[in-house]
Amino acid sequence: QVGSQITLTVTPAKPAALNSRQKKVVGDSPVFDLTLRSSSGAITDFRGGCVTVSLPYTLAAGQDPSGVVVYYLDSTGNITPCATVYDAGRKSAVFTTGHLSLYFVGYDPAAVWTDPYTDVAKDAWYYDAVRYVSENGLMGGYGNGLFGPDDSITREQFVVMLWRYAGCPAAADKELYFTDADKISGYALEALRWAVACGIVNGYEGRLDPRGLVARVQAAQMLKNYLDQQETV
Repeated sequence: QVGSQITLTVTPAKPAALNSRQKKVVGDSPVFDLTLRSSSGAITDFRGGCVTVSLPYTLAAGQDPSGVVVYYLDSTGNITPCATVYDAGRKSAVFTTGHLSLYFVGYDPAAVWTDPYTDVAKDAWYYDAVRYVSENGLMGGYGNGLFGPDDSITREQFVVMLWRYAGCPAAADKELYFTDADKISGYALEALRWAVACGIVNGYEGRLDPRGLVARVQAAQMLKNYLDQQETV
């Protein structure tokens, strides 16, 4: 879709550009007009791709970061919430979308995350990280109110997190030719099929070692393989 040059513009939407229903829906919330143009015209849809956008937003007194929500605003005034993460350091709402249009930043008290884990204190340095992976379905606890913040994770657990982050894609190849493939947990099978098919996980000496603890260097390599795979899509 791109010509020789592209221009990305993020500007506050002018009130005069909004219809009456749109104005009623957004109220006093800031509305942003996100536009990407090339020499051939506007690019509004990424055809399966996505872009991560950061919009400025300062928390009001008493607001919890997990209640900040970015909404897509269509031409008829309908709104669609986007998965949003609030960056307290930069005072911005971060979200991912597959198309550009009008978006506004709002606050939904019902979206405030209630910590279900008895072993994750609100003043813990990893609190926001646990909230993020929980809200986005990347990780869960043990089902008894425990998250296990100090526990180690296995190779298959790490792959499952990457798989969920990628949107739980189907694997191109269903076969796993490893001598220990029968050791793979049921919940991780599809994730490992995907990771092996994409070259994110290669195993060693004919083994996958799905329940072995993941070493830091292994995690780094799998992350790099995943990002390389994303760049080639």
